[in-house]
Amino acid sequence: MLWEIINEPNENNDMSVVSNYVAVFDNDGKRILAAWTSAAPHPLKLAVSSGKATVTDLLGSHRETPATEGHITLDLTGGVQYVEV
Repeated sequence: MLWEIINEPNENNDMSVVSNYVAVFDNDGKRILAAWTSAAPHPLKLAVSSGKATVTDLLGSHRETPATEGHITLDLTGGVQYVEV
């Protein structure tokens, strides 16, 4: 598995509210994950199979995000972020 979302309950300990959106795009074996939320900004943990990921924001800015204990943490907002590992 390339990506796994590590689900965590919201502030009311309720996991039934879906406000995060994730899409995976595959182009000739290159997979890019797009993630955003319709809720207030919050962190989202993603399990990754490599030691780092490249995150690109809605405006095209890139940053390297190191994995910690097998996952990265995105600061999820209403603006889509693209993740490549």
